[in-house]
Amino acid sequence: MFRKFDPSEDISSQQLPKSSAVRTIRAAMLKQFPAFTDPSIAPAAPVVPVPAEDAPAEDAPAEDATVTEDVPATTEAASGAKEEEEEEAEPVPNIGDIVFPSTTNFKILKSRHFYTIFSVNDKPQFVQLDEGDIFPTLRVLQRFPRLMPGIYVDKGAVRPLMGGSDLMVPGIYKPSLEAIGELPAGTVVAVYAIGLQHPFMIGRLTYNVRTILGMQTGNVVENLHTMGDGLWEHSK
Repeated sequence: MFRKFDPSEDISSQQLPKSSAVRTIRAAMLKQFPAFTDPSIAPAAPVVPVPAEDAPAEDAPAEDATVTEDVPATTEAASGAKEEEEEEAEPVPNIGDIVFPSTTNFKILKSRHFYTIFSVNDKPQFVQLDEGDIFPTLRVLQRFPRLMPGIYVDKGAVRPLMGGSDLMVPGIYKPSLEAIGELPAGTVVAVYAIGLQHPFMIGRLTYNVRTILGMQTGNVVENLHTMGDGLWEHSK
């Protein structure tokens, strides 16, 4: 969607909103991303796939561990490390600290292509599609990855996705999709590659999660924004 984004060509108008408009936008963001002010209800971190060589053998399962065919069992040590990491994690800052600082230069950029960009100090921070849901740019999301639910894809899917292709069913790591629970079609999600720490793409589900889990082929995540596209380059 933003592969060839260029503000000089794609932005038709920009405005400095009044304080009342800023409050309205802020309220919409807080409603969609409550984790900004309440870290306890932030979306869970995406499931990190366990490499096959680290998973227990099927003929010798660990004691008191349930091994399934699709999702590798985690060890007690890994669970303990994860709990310790979560306990030490810094709280998610208030939305005002990163999006609306007191000295901010906040602009609304209207595109010729039916989307709006919210810019802070001349850097795109959030995007709104067709006056619907708002989502952060990847540079914001990589700083605060728990803002959005995330799914994993196989490494082989990374190159075509970075080239602008939509995500097809064979590229999804389905256990990560199962872990985020039921989400409706149209939900915006972060996309991670197996083995990488940060999301490299933001996309929109074309079907609900339950339907996707039952599919064998087809386009299931619309590609909205990737690392290296025009929006990424202009949000440095």
